[in-house]
Amino acid sequence: MKNYIIAIDQSTSATKAILFDEQCRLCGRVNIDHKQYYPKAGWVEHDAEEIYANAVEAVKRLMATVENEADARFSLAITNQRETVVVWNRATGKPIANAVVWQCMRGAEICRQLKEQGYSELVRERSGLLIDPYFSGSGAKWLL
Repeated sequence: MKNYIIAIDQSTSATKAILFDEQCRLCGRVNIDHKQYYPKAGWVEHDAEEIYANAVEAVKRLMATVENEADARFSLAITNQRETVVVWNRATGKPIANAVVWQCMRGAEICRQLKEQGYSELVRERSGLLIDPYFSGSGAKWLL
């Protein structure tokens, strides 16, 4: 029985999936681009369902490269955009809107208001972060 590792790098522009064997030798690589949406100046969005479908397709393509090994086992490692945010509808399992990408500036006004209200130090103390639209909090608040 062979063991494989599939590593997915879900980047801002594409799903990149790489297959390694037990000795960490490269066995396959798949790259599937996804669309960028710019509904307004400074706004950046992704279709979360497109990204999910691309990840599934990438894994299928990699697994097909070892399809003659019926007893092969696979492990999965994922790295992602981290600060991109998606809000899912609990009842339907579908996103309520496109993902707000880490590059998106739609949360700038929310951040400005928080700073003006004196929350900068509290946010830094509790999270270690600055109030900035780069981080997912203002994007999540905007979506909700």
